[in-house]
Amino acid sequence: MSPQNKDAQSTQAAERRQHLAAGVSPQNKDAQSAKAAERRQHLAVGVSPQSKDARSAQAAERRQRLAAGVSPQNKDAQSTQAAERRQRLAAGVSPQNKDAQSAQAAERRQHLAAGVSPQNKDAQSAQAAERRQHLAAGVSPQNKDAQSAQAAERRQHLAAGVSPQSKDVQAAERRQQERQNDMSSYTRLTYHIVFATKSRRRTITPALQPRLYEYIGGILRGMKDHLIEIGGTMDHLHILTQLSPTLAVAEVIRDVKANSSKWVNELPEIGERFEWQKGYGAFTVSYSLIDAVQRYIQNQKEHHRTRTFREEYTDFLKRHHIDFDLKYLFEDEHHG
Repeated sequence: MSPQNKDAQSTQAAERRQHLAAGVSPQNKDAQSAKAAERRQHLAVGVSPQSKDARSAQAAERRQRLAAGVSPQNKDAQSTQAAERRQRLAAGVSPQNKDAQSAQAAERRQHLAAGVSPQNKDAQSAQAAERRQHLAAGVSPQNKDAQSAQAAERRQHLAAGVSPQSKDVQAAERRQQERQNDMSSYTRLTYHIVFATKSRRRTITPALQPRLYEYIGGILRGMKDHLIEIGGTMDHLHILTQLSPTLAVAEVIRDVKANSSKWVNELPEIGERFEWQKGYGAFTVSYSLIDAVQRYIQNQKEHHRTRTFREEYTDFLKRHHIDFDLKYLFEDEHHG
């Protein structure tokens, strides 16, 4: 053994005695020496003991997160979200408001993707809110549309210089002019109307006749016609009436037939179905002959003691110079 080795061993032995006297075991001494050597290495590469401790703490934290199933990426995302929340709270924006704003932003993106601009969306939202208010107030969308149309019409009138009052005045003036025209128009449209029951069935019984005549008179009065005389026999009817100038004779006869046959068939004592023939005869009567035609209708029973309704009807057609074909005179006799 060289004198140098001998001196080194003596120095180490003296150091151990000092450690033992200070209560430090050789193992602890070795660990402290290793840490001291590690610190010297960190300082040599520019890493302070504080940075080293921080990194050690971060590494320990990562190990804990991995053990709990939390990846470093999720942790970083959570840290970012937490930082964002802290910024919003500092700016006075609550997490709930942020979520609502995010939902609105997503909705706007959907509308833009569907070609609906934010302005249109706002207009639709306003219209929907307005509809809910109308429904809550008991106003249906149809009434609202009608009111809107009336309001638009008023605006058009105002734009054209016509006030709503002027429009009402114009309508009143038109009605007054129509009344004046009626007052200055004079007509006497007297008709002798003849038609029979279907297939000349004798269904207008003596018990039914007065009630049927009264009912037909009511129909004519309802149409502002003036009934002069009504009569006939069990298979046909004569009406002498002055018609309103606003009605066509065909319309009057159609309504008389339809309403009277319906009324008869609703009577409990009617067993057989009651129907009128398809056609009719209508002849104008001059004022000088009204009395004569009225007496003729009143004496129907006497006239038909010697001749049939067919003979009477064809005689009327000939006297008024109306062409006819016997084959089609009473169509229901050939077709039903």
